[in-house]
Amino acid sequence: MPEPLAPLQPEVLNAMEALTESIIKDKQAEAAARKENATQKSPATKKTTPASGKKRTAELSLDEEIAAYKADLNDTVDYDTFENDNLPSCNVIRTKLNKLFDSGVMNKAEFCRATGTNSNSLNKFLKQKGPFGGSNSSVWRNPYVWFQQREVIGLKMPDTKKRQLQEIKKDTLDGTPSKATPTKSLPDISDIHLEGEETDEVPIYDDCDEIRRKINAHMKIPSVTQAQFCRDIYAQFKAPTCKGFQSKQLSDFRKAKGSNAGAKSSVFYGAYVYFEKLRIVQKKPVTKHRIEMTYLHPGGIPRDRDDRTTWFIGAA
Repeated sequence: MPEPLAPLQPEVLNAMEALTESIIKDKQAEAAARKENATQKSPATKKTTPASGKKRTAELSLDEEIAAYKADLNDTVDYDTFENDNLPSCNVIRTKLNKLFDSGVMNKAEFCRATGTNSNSLNKFLKQKGPFGGSNSSVWRNPYVWFQQREVIGLKMPDTKKRQLQEIKKDTLDGTPSKATPTKSLPDISDIHLEGEETDEVPIYDDCDEIRRKINAHMKIPSVTQAQFCRDIYAQFKAPTCKGFQSKQLSDFRKAKGSNAGAKSSVFYGAYVYFEKLRIVQKKPVTKHRIEMTYLHPGGIPRDRDDRTTWFIGAA
């Protein structure tokens, strides 16, 4: 079970709750105004939008936006409001959940607490595939309601990377410190050399899931894009067999599950070499996982076996 979050000081908690309540009320007012505008037939009628809502949205920090999005809305929009809704496919819900977790707005433990979802059920649902994969799970409906509660009052999921870049740009222009997470400058790794690099045979001591974890963390850096990361890992090959990596190759590798699912992918090798060079230049120690893999695979993890490979066995 996840550890409970440390309680905030009463005055801080009260201030956050008051701000969140105010934001939600503004969003409700905006939703009501949009509904009113939609029912007005006169084209000359000026659209009404609460000024306080516009002003508050412009002034919100990223942390405040996230707090409002994560707030408990059960008293504002009742769960039963969506009881008779036709649920979208399980894939649609999975896409929304993965977007939420990848954004860093909310982690799985927080989401489970917010929706009363079992963590094992959530992980099982996320691993399934197809429009009906997971349709017998409560995870299908609970997240749907949670997302709908926010949608009906106009609360959009904060775009963390975009907001961080905007606030960093603002700092550059006017020199005013913002509340955004500071950008991480990526070090130059061009002078780092690994054994076996000349023949593209650097021994790998991280499994595929560990590389996926590192990729997901790396992609949260505001200055990093999929296209740039594809170029960075492609640059680690001395004798590449293709003209470059496409974002689909990266996405396919990230979607796979299993310690050696994706081991045959060039993304796996290129990403390992890239992150290993970063570790060396940043003078970070090897992880416990890395040490365990070194003992299990002294010559490096095999790259000729991939759990994603399907074998068909028929009668001779």
